[in-house]
Amino acid sequence: MQTWVKRDNNDWFLYEVNEVASDGDLHEFIVKDVNGLLLAVIRPENLDDQSQLIGQLNHGKSIDGWKDGKGNTIFIPIGEESNHES
Repeated sequence: MQTWVKRDNNDWFLYEVNEVASDGDLHEFIVKDVNGLLLAVIRPENLDDQSQLIGQLNHGKSIDGWKDGKGNTIFIPIGEESNHES
């Protein structure tokens, strides 16, 4: 399983995505903020979607605006100093 850390242009921590085992070959992707608070759980519908998701994460794509697998749009709050790690 992999972990991806997303930082902004100033190298501030925005969020991390942790890949975890879920349903057989399908995995869940747990998104947490700098304080460890759950922001989203992304559940791909199939292995093709999962492969595309991993590819996008590997290329540094932001998850802001993605769907979580239940039809909800993921919103990543940024720009608040309290959400940044020193």
